[in-house]
Amino acid sequence: MSMMYVWRGARPSVNWNRVAGTSYTPALNVREDSEGYTLELVAPGLSAEAFDLTLEHKVLTVRGTYPTPDEGQRYVWREQPAGSFARSVRFTRPIDAEGIAARYEQGVLTVRIPKAAEVQPRKITVNVPEISA
Repeated sequence: MSMMYVWRGARPSVNWNRVAGTSYTPALNVREDSEGYTLELVAPGLSAEAFDLTLEHKVLTVRGTYPTPDEGQRYVWREQPAGSFARSVRFTRPIDAEGIAARYEQGVLTVRIPKAAEVQPRKITVNVPEISA
């Protein structure tokens, strides 16, 4: 299984293992901002129903399947992927599982993973007492 670890303040460490039986590894980008993470998985030519997203033990896994070519078709050259794929991202900081949202548009699956409230930065105001005359 392809596993990317999202570490606090450091470059993610990447383990490029594939899930047994998968035949394709789509490109994956993970961005972080103060409110959460945005995962972008490049997988053109699919429908939203082709994806299966699961979250278990802080590991978000995206699985999908490209249709296999019709039997009896003879390709001279074929670059379009076929078969299943899976990519996983392990989060080392607490995330808000209920707030995860996904959309598929123009061949890119975008998943927004919010950070849990306790890890989001917060501005603290310094008060100055009023001087009585």
